[in-house]
Amino acid sequence: MNLSTKLLLIITPCIMAPMLLLGWTTSKKILEQSEASLLNEAKTLMAQIALLTSKYINSAKADATLFSKNELITKYLAISDENLRFGLYQSGILRLFKGYHQAKPHYYEIRLLLPDGYEDTRFAIDSIKNISDDESESDIFKKLSNNSLGIFENFYLNPDNNAIALMTGRSIMIKALAEEGFTSSISLRGYLLITSDTSIFKKQVQVALRGKHHSFFFTDNYNRILFHHDEAMTNQLTPKWLSEALAKANDSTPLYITAQEHDFLVYRKQITPYLYLNAAIPNKILIEQKQGLLIIAIIITATSTLIAILITYISIRKILLKPIEKLSNAITSIGSGDLTTLVETPSGDELGTLAQTFNEMTTKLKSTTVSRDYVDNILNSMADTLIVTSPDGIIRNINRATESLLEYDTKELVGQPLLKILYNPNPDNSNQDSQNQTMRDLPAFELLHSLTHSEVEAFYITKSDNKIPMIITGSLMWDHQQQIRGFVCVGHNLTERRRYEKALKQAKEAAEIANQAKSTFLSRMSHELRTPLNAIIGFAQIQQLRMTNQESKGLKSSTENILKAGQHLLTLINDILDMVKLEQHKLRIELTPCQLQPIITESVQLAEPQCHSNQVTINAECTDAWVQADCLRLKQVLINLLSNAIKYNRKNGVVTIKTVEVDSSCIQLWVEDTGIGINEKEIEQLFEPFTRLQYAESSEIQGTGIGLALSKHLVNEMQGSIGVESKVGQGSRFWIGLQKAQPISSKEVASPKLKTANLNNTTPDSEQNYQNNKTKVLYIEDNQASRELIQTFMDGLDQIEYHSSVNAEEGINKANQLFPDVILMDINLPKMKGTDAIAVLKSNPALQNTKMIALSADALPDQIDRAIKAGFDAYLTKPVDMKQIKVQLEIAH
Repeated sequence: MNLSTKLLLIITPCIMAPMLLLGWTTSKKILEQSEASLLNEAKTLMAQIALLTSKYINSAKADATLFSKNELITKYLAISDENLRFGLYQSGILRLFKGYHQAKPHYYEIRLLLPDGYEDTRFAIDSIKNISDDESESDIFKKLSNNSLGIFENFYLNPDNNAIALMTGRSIMIKALAEEGFTSSISLRGYLLITSDTSIFKKQVQVALRGKHHSFFFTDNYNRILFHHDEAMTNQLTPKWLSEALAKANDSTPLYITAQEHDFLVYRKQITPYLYLNAAIPNKILIEQKQGLLIIAIIITATSTLIAILITYISIRKILLKPIEKLSNAITSIGSGDLTTLVETPSGDELGTLAQTFNEMTTKLKSTTVSRDYVDNILNSMADTLIVTSPDGIIRNINRATESLLEYDTKELVGQPLLKILYNPNPDNSNQDSQNQTMRDLPAFELLHSLTHSEVEAFYITKSDNKIPMIITGSLMWDHQQQIRGFVCVGHNLTERRRYEKALKQAKEAAEIANQAKSTFLSRMSHELRTPLNAIIGFAQIQQLRMTNQESKGLKSSTENILKAGQHLLTLINDILDMVKLEQHKLRIELTPCQLQPIITESVQLAEPQCHSNQVTINAECTDAWVQADCLRLKQVLINLLSNAIKYNRKNGVVTIKTVEVDSSCIQLWVEDTGIGINEKEIEQLFEPFTRLQYAESSEIQGTGIGLALSKHLVNEMQGSIGVESKVGQGSRFWIGLQKAQPISSKEVASPKLKTANLNNTTPDSEQNYQNNKTKVLYIEDNQASRELIQTFMDGLDQIEYHSSVNAEEGINKANQLFPDVILMDINLPKMKGTDAIAVLKSNPALQNTKMIALSADALPDQIDRAIKAGFDAYLTKPVDMKQIKVQLEIAH
C-alpha cells in the first residue's frame, strides 16, 4: 500500500462525520423555506401576467379612442348620403386602417359600424373572412350600444376566424352634415371596432407553465376558459368544483381545496369586469419539490464531503507527496539520459534542501555528459535517413526522416532485420534478383561491415513496396570495452538527383537534336543559296573579266549590279553563318599580335568604292600600335563599322578612323561619322540581332541588323569591348577596345601568299608553264549550272584539258582512266558523297599526286573539317571567286 492510499484512509472518516451533521441541519431549513418560495413565485408571476394583460387592454382602448377622433373618420361619418360618403372618403378610410395595421400588426381587423349595427367599412388581413355585415343582433353590438361610457372591451369568439379575440369599441359622437351644413346638435354617428390578436395571452400562460409548477389560465365572467396552455380547454367552461373554488379565491391568500382525489392551491385575480386570471397548483408539486430539495441537500452534503476530502488530500499531496513524486520522476529522467531535468525548490524545509542537493548533482552530471534528448533532437532533425542496428542486423532505432520515407512507424521496424527494407546494394547489376538473393545469404555482420568501407548505392523498400534509390554509408558503434555494439547506417535519397539527371539527360539530348537540326538546316540553306549564287556571281565575273572597253556602258553597269547584289547576298549568308558559329562556339578565333596600320589601310581600301557611290570621304590616322586580336576577324569588324558609317552618313560627309591609347594596357579604335546620329532608346538595342534604326527602315539603306551583333560577338571572343557614343544630328562614334600586344618581327608575321593573277593579265612565267603541257582538270558536280560555269571559265584558259562528271561513280571511273592533275568535286553528290568518293580516289596509287579540291556550297566549319580530314587538299565554298580556282590550278601545275 503506497503513501497516498494510507493518507486517504486516515482523512476520510475524520471529515465525513461533521459534514453529515451539517448537511442534515441545512436540509431541514431548506425544506421549510421551499413551500413559501413556491407560493411567492406563484403570486409574483400572477402579478406580472396581470400587469402585462392590463397594459395590453388599456393600450387597445386608448388606440380605439385615438383612432375614433381622426378627422378623416369624423368627416366620413358626418355624411349621411352613403354613395357620397363612399365616393369621397371610403378609399382613404381603408388606407388609414391599413396604416394602423402596419403600425400595430396585432390589430388584424378594424371596422366602422353605423348606429343601427350595420357594418359600413371594414379592413382585415387576407386570412380573415367576413361572415356577416349586420352586427345588430350580436352580443358585442348589444353590449357596445348599451355602454354608457362610450368605450368598450371584451373577449369573444370571433366568428370570422373562429378564434378568441379582444374586441375594443368606441362610440363616435359628432355633428351631422346636412345640405345646409353641419347641424348644431351632436348625435351618435357610429362605432369604431378594433379586433386584436390574443396570442400574447396564450404565450403568457405557456411561459407560466415553467417546470409544470403552475397552471395559469384566463376566464371571463361566465367562467368560460379563454386562454389555457392546453388548446383543448380553450372556449370550454371550467368544471363546477373549480368554478366554485375560484369564486372564493383571491390573489393574496391561496385557497386549499380537494377535488378528484387531489389537493390544490387556487389563486384568482380580476383584471377587468370581464376577465380573470386564475392559477391552480397541485399539492403534490409541493411534495415533489420538497423531495427534490432533500435529494439536492443530500447530493450537496455528499459532494461537500468529497470535496473536503479531496482538498485535504490535494493539499497534503502538494505539500508532501508532489515534491517526492517530482524527485522520483527526475531520477527516472536522468536514468533515461535526460540531464536537463531540475526539481523546483519552493520551500526551505527538508524537502527543499533535498531538491537543491539533487539539482546540484544533476548540474555536475550535465557538465560531463550529453543528454539523450539532445542526441535525439539532432538525429530527428537530420534530412537523411538514419538506422541503428545490432551487430546481427536487427533494427534498434530509426529517426523521423526514415519513418517519413519508408512509411513505417518506429515500432513497426524495431526488431525487424535490416534486409526487410534494404534491396540490391549493386543496382548497376543487371541480374538484380540473383544479386539480392546472394546479398541476403551473406551473414548480417559481414553485410553491414561492407557498408562501413565505402558509399553504396542501394534501394530502400517502403511499406507500400516502392523502391527508393539511396546512397548508404555505415559506421561501427563501439562500447567502452571496444566491443562492437552495432551499426549506424545513414542514407541519402537519390530520387531527386535521379530525376534531375534524367531531366538533364533529356534536355541535353533535346538540345543536341535541336542543334543537329539547326546545323542540318543551315547546311542545306547554305548549299541551296550558294549553289545558284555560284552560277550568278561566277558567270558575272567571267562576263566582267571578258569585257573590253568597246562594250556598252549599260552592259557593264548591269554586270556590276549583278555582282554587287550577289556579293551583298553572300555577305548576308556569311554573317548569319558566323552568328551561328559564334553561338555554337565553333568559330575559330586565333589571338595573335596584330599591327593596326595594315588592317586599317586594307579596310579603308575595301570601303573606298562604297565611299565614292555615297559621296563620303574617309580620313585614316594610322599608327604603329599592336593589339591582341584575330587579324582577319578584326578586319571584318572594322569593315562593318566603316560600312555603317558610310551608309548612315550625310552627303559629302566625313568618316574618321583613328586609334586612341586609353591606358598602358588598352587601345581603342575609333570610327567616327558626321551622319544623322542615334537616339538613346535605339542605342540600348543597337547590338541586338536583327535590330535596325528607324531611319533605315523608312529609307532605301540596305541591311539586316546582323552586322553590329556579329561585331560585338567577335570583339567579345577577342577579349575586347565595343561601344557607341552618339548625338542626334551630329553623328556617331563607335569604338573597339583591345589589349595591347608586343610587336613581332616581319619574319614571324609573314605568311605564304598565293598568286592571284588576273585572267586577262597572266604573268610570262605562268604563260610559259601552261605552254609546256596541258593541265588535266576533272570536275565532278551534279548541278548543271555549276558544271557549265566551270567549263566556261576553263574555256577561257590556255593549256587546260577539262573533263566533267555528273556523279561520284562516273567521276571515279574517269579519274582512273585520265589520271587528272586536279580534281574539283562537290561534297553533296547523289548516292556516293564527296567525302566517301575521296577515299576511293586516294586508294589508287596512280592518283597520289593529284590535287583534290572540294568545291561545295556547305560553308559550315564541321563540314570543312570533315572534308579536310577525308583527304581533300583544299576546300573552296560556293560561290567561288574564279581567281581562287586559277590560283589553285597554278599551284597544281
